[in-house]
Amino acid sequence: MTTAATVEMTWFSDEISARLDDDQFTTGEGPVFDAITGHRPILCPSLATTSRWPGFTACALKLGVHAVFAFPVLHGPTCVGAMMCHRGEAAPMSDVQVAAAMTLTDLLRSDVMAWDTDSSDPDAPSFHRAVVHQAAGILFARLAIPVDDALARLRAHAFSHQRAITDVAHDVITGHLHLPQDTA
Repeated sequence: MTTAATVEMTWFSDEISARLDDDQFTTGEGPVFDAITGHRPILCPSLATTSRWPGFTACALKLGVHAVFAFPVLHGPTCVGAMMCHRGEAAPMSDVQVAAAMTLTDLLRSDVMAWDTDSSDPDAPSFHRAVVHQAAGILFARLAIPVDDALARLRAHAFSHQRAITDVAHDVITGHLHLPQDTA
């Protein structure tokens, strides 16, 4: 089952899409998280007029994204992911566009359910944020803190330094970044 903590990007159309996904993961909020937890489409035709996701919205607007739409990928009662669409201008999706997006999520569900993660197939999906989870494990061991706290530290550092969380995680893994222990 997919949760906000286990969301993993598998496909993206361009660098803005990839950055939006990383920004959602870093801030811990955004339309994909809401689509996954609510099992329903999230349609936000104007980020400038919403207060729903303040951290994510600030990041998205800096990227020139003004509208976002997320659609859950459902397998029966279980959500196995979500698809996000974005626009450079504030505007709603038409009913035809929403229907097309929902049809696409059905096709994605079929692909997701057919994945063989043990495959040696070079075209098999890779996990974009594997380095984040590895870095959280390193912080767990190094700082003797729960993994959730380690992930929160990675997110906080990435957000406060306006860096991609995968870049921060890579620096932790390679030893170029040492996050400090809490002091009493």
